Amino acid sequence: MNDLPHIAPDLPWTAGVKAHPSQALGFRAELARDIAVRLALVAAMPDGEDSSGRQKFRMMEPDEVADRACAIADQLVGEFERREWMIDLPAPKPVEEKP
Repeated sequence: MNDLPHIAPDLPWTAGVKAHPSQALGFRAELARDIAVRLALVAAMPDGEDSSGRQKFRMMEPDEVADRACAIADQLVGEFERREWMIDLPAPKPVEEKP
């Protein structure tokens, strides 16, 4: 999958380049992504035991959160593609200049 948007040259009466997405998530893929986002927010790492022998946990460090989020995203996109849940979007039609 190419996550880069299609790049279209801009029209003469505006400046720059317009970018638009080339794919979108289907309903099930959006649902799975939303579930993953919520699960990632409650992730904790084991951090020894307290004085009673119970497991202690700590919040993940920012670099751990970033690594985990990227790993989850990679796994989700791969699974979405395997299940054919990704939707290819056509490039937009050019806008014709009015006389």
